[in-house]
Amino acid sequence: ERAVGFFLCFRTVSTRAFAMSIEYKALVFGAGMVTAPLVKYLTERKVEVTLATRTLGKAEAIAKGLNNVQCVAANVENKEDADKIDQLVKDTNVVISLLPWTLHAVLCELSMKHDKHFCTSSYVNDFIKPFDGVAKEKGVIILMECGVDPGLDHMSAKRVIDDIHAKGGKVVSFKSFCGGLPAPDSNNNPFGYKCSWSPRGVLLASRQDAKFFKDGEALTLPGKELFASPDQYTNVGGVGDFEGYPNRDSTKYREIYSIPEAQTLIRGTFRYQGWCEVLKCMGDLDLTSLDEIEVEENTTYASAMSRWMGSDESPREAAAKKLGLPSSHSAFDKMEWLGLFSDEKVPAGKTTKLDAVTHLFETKMTYAPGERDMIVMQHEFIVEYPQADGSVVKKTMYSSMTEMGDPAGYTAMAKTVTLPLAMAVYKVLTGEIKLTGIQIPVIPELYNPILDAMAEVDVKFVETEA
Repeated sequence: ERAVGFFLCFRTVSTRAFAMSIEYKALVFGAGMVTAPLVKYLTERKVEVTLATRTLGKAEAIAKGLNNVQCVAANVENKEDADKIDQLVKDTNVVISLLPWTLHAVLCELSMKHDKHFCTSSYVNDFIKPFDGVAKEKGVIILMECGVDPGLDHMSAKRVIDDIHAKGGKVVSFKSFCGGLPAPDSNNNPFGYKCSWSPRGVLLASRQDAKFFKDGEALTLPGKELFASPDQYTNVGGVGDFEGYPNRDSTKYREIYSIPEAQTLIRGTFRYQGWCEVLKCMGDLDLTSLDEIEVEENTTYASAMSRWMGSDESPREAAAKKLGLPSSHSAFDKMEWLGLFSDEKVPAGKTTKLDAVTHLFETKMTYAPGERDMIVMQHEFIVEYPQADGSVVKKTMYSSMTEMGDPAGYTAMAKTVTLPLAMAVYKVLTGEIKLTGIQIPVIPELYNPILDAMAEVDVKFVETEA
């Protein structure tokens, strides 16, 4: 694959592609589940896209039927490809990374070396922050957190917050939840979940502590307690009832969203009801552990579970005894459906319990042909408006968005993760966005044009008052 080098997809590019006037060039790294909408959006606007990936076949599948796409075999983690990648960056106008966040710094550094813009949907991290000054000196932007979560959540929340402040209001409570889930008509497994992104990432996130403000107090919820007491939400976006639990560090958003007055501030994740209960049980059974384990050849999940529980009993009974729950508890029905008590073999090479469970998620929680996913997001603002007579008018406001995937087209996850990024990239290329340095879309110069463009493709936020 790496020996292929530059490979122009002649089979998938019509002769009209060579007649089109190319105005800009974009270099995209990564050909995963969410890449296609971004590539299509840019190529339709006379942007020549070079799609660089380890797996050339994935790039070719995305390029099929599109004009102005070059598919290149390039592996950022392979030192042998370093010179090739350096030249690719030198020859473009903007670098877009859809790779894992751990690889962004390498591409960002190359972008700065060659005075190129760098854009991604991932969170700003400590490896990227040192490039802020360099980008400002070179007059280029490092645009981060421009997907759905993070991304559209920032934009939609900050647009409402800025409007509240402009009217003299104070946001005393802010709660924001988002979930990538099966659409109601495709929600047909006991977990109420299917994988539209890395299942390993989902399980890793279930181990993380959460920090937030509640009634003026900064709280930390240990990962072990993350699923203990989820909040319940009814008829969200008109599509169903969900449970929500806090996610990562929400406390920093007092500053990022310019709401120092917020006494409660929680950002979190939506799941269908019942998810938190079974994930809490799995965590208490240490099934999301990253500790190294030894799995002998031909070991079944049932025998592995009994051994992990330290019991000769059936795995279901052993798990129930360890948790102090009846074996008839619904959490064990879900685990049985997943395959944790089955005679299926634990694949070779799974060196942690989390990886063994990830394999089951990958095999059991997939979308079948004709099924569709869904993104559901909701912000809740409790606002106080001081009056001239000293009284205070209090309001509860909501901003919500629901996007359904198209079984014949793009998933909701792909559309909402990469279209905001594609729209922002195009506006950077055309000069509509002139910002430099590290930026995330929490200012009007970014959130207004992107939200307006998303509304044109029918991804809209609906604002209501309770």
